[in-house]
Amino acid sequence: VERRERRLTQRRLDATQREMESAGEVQRMLLPTSAPIVAGLEIAGSYWPFDHVGGDYYDYFLTDGQLSLVIADVSGHGLASALVMAGLRRLVRSCVDIHDDVAEILSIANRAVFEDTAGGRFVTAFFGSVDIETRELTYASAGHPAYIVTPSGDATRLNSGNIPLGLVREEVMTSRPPVVLQPGDVLVLPTDGIYEARNSDGELWGIDALLQTIHQHRKQTADRIIAAVHAGVHAHCDSNPVDDDMALIVVKVVE
Repeated sequence: VERRERRLTQRRLDATQREMESAGEVQRMLLPTSAPIVAGLEIAGSYWPFDHVGGDYYDYFLTDGQLSLVIADVSGHGLASALVMAGLRRLVRSCVDIHDDVAEILSIANRAVFEDTAGGRFVTAFFGSVDIETRELTYASAGHPAYIVTPSGDATRLNSGNIPLGLVREEVMTSRPPVVLQPGDVLVLPTDGIYEARNSDGELWGIDALLQTIHQHRKQTADRIIAAVHAGVHAHCDSNPVDDDMALIVVKVVE
């Protein structure tokens, strides 16, 4: 009887493992397969889930002369967060076809997250739109900052001061005045799993380390900048395992 129970338990575990692996494959299919080709810009993104599936999400795509950039972090880990992420992705993509106001799109997303989770989860998110001709960045942030690193190494924090999505149903999201990206600038959209990665002593890698890594590798391609960040996080953590999802978008303005 005990052997039979052990076999049944193992079969259930194996089945759960296969289901999670399948869910992870579906989630990876929702991420961009390639970056948009835009003259004068190098664009790259990457996602490293903590488990088979996770709650981080990034996206970029072109619509009507605009480069849309989205990065978000659903509270928690696992399948439940991944489901919220999948719904948010589809909603944002659908809204872009109808609305051109980044703050309005985040306001719609806020109501949807609140209704879908009954206020039980929240999402930090950054949504930016870059005009392909003028390099003007319009953005709205829901508790999720982004950064512009200049050739001199200075960093500007982009945050429109809104609370995360899903906390208050009727919260109205606001945007900040547009920012013009200059040659040599690197626009960085991270999730907190990157700069909050801890080593065995409990020390955070930190925002400063992230931005310094971006600046040190600014002459490299956007893909290689992301690879340098990934290497920096794991070098900091050493043998201590990374315990959160990590996502990152890098947009480099060619000098």
